[in-house]
Amino acid sequence: MIRDWVVKTIENDPGIFHLPLSAQVQALIVKPLNDAADQEEYWESPDRPKIVVIDGLDECGDIKSRLEVLHALLELRQLKIPLHLIITSRPEQRIQDIFHAGGLDSDLMTIALDANQPESTALPMIGSRTAGKI
Repeated sequence: MIRDWVVKTIENDPGIFHLPLSAQVQALIVKPLNDAADQEEYWESPDRPKIVVIDGLDECGDIKSRLEVLHALLELRQLKIPLHLIITSRPEQRIQDIFHAGGLDSDLMTIALDANQPESTALPMIGSRTAGKI
Protein backbone atom coordinates (compact mmCIF):
# COMPACT_ATOMS: atom_id res chain seq x y z
CA MET A 1 0.00 0.00 0.00
CA ILE A 2 2.62 2.57 1.07
CA ARG A 3 5.03 1.42 -1.63
CA ASP A 4 2.35 1.98 -4.28
CA TRP A 5 1.79 5.56 -3.10
CA VAL A 6 5.52 6.30 -3.08
CA VAL A 7 5.99 4.82 -6.57
CA LYS A 8 3.03 6.84 -7.86
CA THR A 9 4.49 10.02 -6.36
CA ILE A 10 7.84 9.37 -8.10
CA GLU A 11 6.14 8.53 -11.41
CA ASN A 12 4.06 11.72 -11.23
CA ASP A 13 7.10 13.85 -10.37
CA PRO A 14 10.37 12.22 -11.51
CA GLY A 15 12.23 15.38 -10.51
CA ILE A 16 11.25 14.96 -6.87
CA PHE A 17 14.80 13.97 -5.95
CA HIS A 18 15.98 17.43 -7.00
CA LEU A 19 13.68 19.13 -4.49
CA PRO A 20 14.89 20.17 -1.03
CA LEU A 21 15.24 17.24 1.35
CA SER A 22 12.35 18.44 3.54
CA ALA A 23 10.03 18.41 0.49
CA GLN A 24 11.18 14.88 -0.33
CA VAL A 25 10.46 13.73 3.24
CA GLN A 26 6.98 15.29 3.06
CA ALA A 27 6.14 13.74 -0.33
CA LEU A 28 7.80 10.33 0.05
CA ILE A 29 7.42 9.59 3.76
CA VAL A 30 4.98 11.83 5.65
CA LYS A 31 2.16 12.00 3.09
CA PRO A 32 2.16 8.27 2.18
CA LEU A 33 2.29 7.20 5.83
CA ASN A 34 -0.43 9.64 6.84
CA ASP A 35 -2.59 8.52 3.91
CA ALA A 36 -2.02 4.91 4.97
CA ALA A 37 -2.96 5.74 8.56
CA ASP A 38 -6.40 6.77 7.29
CA GLN A 39 -6.96 3.23 5.95
CA GLU A 40 -8.25 0.61 8.38
CA GLU A 41 -6.22 -2.21 6.80
CA TYR A 42 -3.00 -0.32 7.59
CA TRP A 43 -3.53 -0.78 11.32
CA GLU A 44 -4.27 -4.48 10.84
CA SER A 45 -1.08 -5.11 8.86
CA PRO A 46 1.84 -6.67 10.75
CA ASP A 47 4.15 -5.20 8.07
CA ARG A 48 3.43 -1.56 8.87
CA PRO A 49 6.58 0.47 9.66
CA LYS A 50 7.31 0.89 13.34
CA ILE A 51 10.96 1.93 13.57
CA VAL A 52 13.32 3.95 11.38
CA VAL A 53 17.05 3.63 12.07
CA ILE A 54 19.63 6.11 10.79
CA ASP A 55 23.10 4.87 11.67
CA GLY A 56 26.19 7.07 11.69
CA LEU A 57 24.62 10.48 11.09
CA ASP A 58 27.93 12.10 12.00
CA GLU A 59 29.55 10.28 9.05
CA CYS A 60 27.09 11.62 6.44
CA GLY A 61 28.76 14.39 4.45
CA ASP A 62 29.68 17.66 6.08
CA ILE A 63 27.99 19.32 9.06
CA LYS A 64 25.69 21.29 6.75
CA SER A 65 24.42 18.04 5.19
CA ARG A 66 23.90 16.44 8.60
CA LEU A 67 21.93 19.44 9.83
CA GLU A 68 19.80 19.37 6.66
CA VAL A 69 19.00 15.69 7.31
CA LEU A 70 18.02 16.44 10.92
CA HIS A 71 15.82 19.37 9.92
CA ALA A 72 14.10 17.16 7.33
CA LEU A 73 13.59 14.41 9.92
CA LEU A 74 11.81 16.88 12.18
CA GLU A 75 9.06 16.72 9.53
CA LEU A 76 8.30 13.22 10.84
CA ARG A 77 6.64 14.84 13.86
CA GLN A 78 3.67 15.41 11.53
CA LEU A 79 3.00 11.69 11.24
CA LYS A 80 -0.36 10.37 12.40
CA ILE A 81 1.15 6.95 13.15
CA PRO A 82 3.32 5.79 16.02
CA LEU A 83 6.83 5.59 14.59
CA HIS A 84 10.10 5.46 16.53
CA LEU A 85 13.18 7.12 15.11
CA ILE A 86 16.61 5.96 16.27
CA ILE A 87 19.63 7.97 15.20
CA THR A 88 23.19 6.97 16.01
CA SER A 89 25.88 9.63 15.98
CA ARG A 90 28.91 10.89 17.77
CA PRO A 91 27.79 13.66 20.12
CA GLU A 92 28.50 16.66 17.88
CA GLN A 93 27.30 19.81 19.61
CA ARG A 94 25.56 21.20 16.51
CA ILE A 95 23.59 17.95 16.08
CA GLN A 96 22.55 18.02 19.75
CA ASP A 97 21.56 21.69 19.34
CA ILE A 98 19.08 20.70 16.59
CA PHE A 99 17.37 18.26 18.94
CA HIS A 100 17.14 20.94 21.62
CA ALA A 101 16.00 23.68 19.21
CA GLY A 102 13.38 21.33 17.75
CA GLY A 103 11.76 20.90 21.17
CA LEU A 104 12.83 17.27 21.42
CA ASP A 105 14.67 17.60 24.74
CA SER A 106 12.18 15.40 26.57
CA ASP A 107 12.46 12.72 23.87
CA LEU A 108 16.26 12.74 23.66
CA MET A 109 18.37 10.13 25.40
CA THR A 110 22.12 9.96 24.98
CA ILE A 111 23.88 6.69 25.71
CA ALA A 112 27.67 6.36 25.83
CA LEU A 113 28.60 3.29 23.82
CA ASP A 114 32.22 3.08 24.97
CA ALA A 115 32.73 3.20 28.74
CA ASN A 116 36.41 4.08 28.27
CA GLN A 117 35.60 7.06 26.07
CA PRO A 118 32.17 8.27 27.18
CA GLU A 119 32.19 11.17 24.75
CA SER A 120 33.44 9.24 21.72
CA THR A 121 30.18 7.75 20.55
CA ALA A 122 26.60 8.26 21.62
CA LEU A 123 23.17 7.12 20.63
CA PRO A 124 20.56 9.87 20.62
CA MET A 125 17.04 8.52 20.31
CA ILE A 126 13.73 10.19 19.77
CA GLY A 127 10.34 8.58 19.80
CA SER A 128 7.46 10.05 17.88
CA ARG A 129 5.12 12.20 19.90
CA THR A 130 2.27 9.74 19.31
CA ALA A 131 4.31 6.68 20.22
CA GLY A 132 5.96 7.96 23.37
CA LYS A 133 9.53 7.35 24.31
CA ILE A 134 11.50 4.29 23.28
